[in-house]
Amino acid sequence: MSEFQREERYIVVKISDIPPGETPWLRRKLQAAQIPTRECVVVEADWPIYEKTWDAVQRMAERKPQLAEELYALLDEFPGFTASLHEKAAWASRVISAKRKARGK
Repeated sequence: MSEFQREERYIVVKISDIPPGETPWLRRKLQAAQIPTRECVVVEADWPIYEKTWDAVQRMAERKPQLAEELYALLDEFPGFTASLHEKAAWASRVISAKRKARGK
């Protein structure tokens, strides 16, 4: 498998950046040109999770397990630890924060 490379694959326009009333016009233009729209999650470059998101995309592309999945699987090995995915994520977040504090970060 070749090395993962980030690539530009989409043009994203933030609706709030479109002048008022122009969104319907843009949708009609895209439809007339038979350009499909897609439902996506967008993480802007200035968000704190931007690099983590790229890491998740790379792991998926390389068919590696996601870090969260590995952590949740580890938690499932503890008998009696039954929690929702949301509760597991909150617990993991607390553990990570505590470890960062202990390292002085």
